Amino acid sequence: MRQLGIHAQLYDYLERAATDEQRKQGLDIADFLLNIETIEGKLEQMKRTNQSISKLINLFQLQPVSESNANTYDRMNTKTF
Repeated sequence: MRQLGIHAQLYDYLERAATDEQRKQGLDIADFLLNIETIEGKLEQMKRTNQSISKLINLFQLQPVSESNANTYDRMNTKTF
């Protein structure tokens, strides 16, 4: 592969992190990736559960924020009393 200019790395994270039940089921990386919830996916689920959420999002022009950005935003806007 190196002769073709391809650099590849293998990780055993799934092997180490998978439960015995997951191994027994023969789950692979695609199964784990399909189970990852995105911010947008969570938001859509919330909208379906409670239609008022869409109204509030539109009214206040809210945008999804990633957790890492939310922590930065919280630190920037913290007021000390």
